[in-house]
Amino acid sequence: MKVYKIFKDSIDQYEAVKQGWSWPAFFFVGIWACVKKMWGLGISLIILSIISSFFNFGAEKLVSMDPAFAIFPLFLFLIGITIKTLMGAYGNKLREKNLISRGYQYQKKDTEFIIAQNPQMAIIQYISKYEK
Repeated sequence: MKVYKIFKDSIDQYEAVKQGWSWPAFFFVGIWACVKKMWGLGISLIILSIISSFFNFGAEKLVSMDPAFAIFPLFLFLIGITIKTLMGAYGNKLREKNLISRGYQYQKKDTEFIIAQNPQMAIIQYISKYEK
C-alpha cells in the first residue's frame, strides 16, 4: 500500500500524487517529468542528458591525449547520479507544485493522506468517501 495526496481541478479532474521516493523519476528522469506534464523540466533534463552523452564520448579522446582528463567521465557520472537521486527524492513534491500551478487544489479533508494500492484506487477511494 502507498500513501497519496489527492488534487482536483476546476473541471473535477483528479490527480493522486504518491508521497515519498519515486522510482520512475529516478530511472526515467526527463521522460518521467514530461509524462507528468512538467514540460520545461523534462525537456531541460533530456537535453542535459544528450549534451552529457556527447561530452562523455568526447572525453575518451581527451583522456587519450592527456590522462589528467580521466576525472571528467567520473565527474559527469556523479552529476548524473546526483540529478537522478534528487528527482527520486523530490520528484513527487515537484509534481505537487506543478499541479497547483496548473490550477489543481489539494483536497485535504479529515485526513491528509489516502492509503491505496495505486493512484486510480486512491482517487476512487477519495471520491467514494468525500464526494457523495
